[in-house]
Amino acid sequence: MQMGANATPATGLAGHSMSMPEMQSCIEACLQCFKECENCGALCIGMPEMAACTKTCLDCATTCQTCVSLMARESPIHGKACALCAEACRACAAECEKHQAEHCQRCAAACRRCADECERMAQMMA
Repeated sequence: MQMGANATPATGLAGHSMSMPEMQSCIEACLQCFKECENCGALCIGMPEMAACTKTCLDCATTCQTCVSLMARESPIHGKACALCAEACRACAAECEKHQAEHCQRCAAACRRCADECERMAQMMA
């Protein structure tokens, strides 16, 4: 994807000025979500009844990691990655909320926060 004629890496796809505190907040939410998803996935792996939880956690962790990398280098495609990450986070939160384990509940909370932050970032970049 190419940036618009008036866009720079610091202004993104639609020429919007990037707010560093907003991006930093999104990065922090993605990092926390990544950590909780990795932990939850590791604790659930190998348990057949937790297969969906494990898979959604690993998918979510991967998208969070990608978002952090793209935001850190102010990639012009980070807004689109944040939209995908928000979708993965919502799916993971919905799955983890089905389980009573404390690590699943922590993961769901981190996923909800990350989804909110990533949706906001995606909207800023639209």
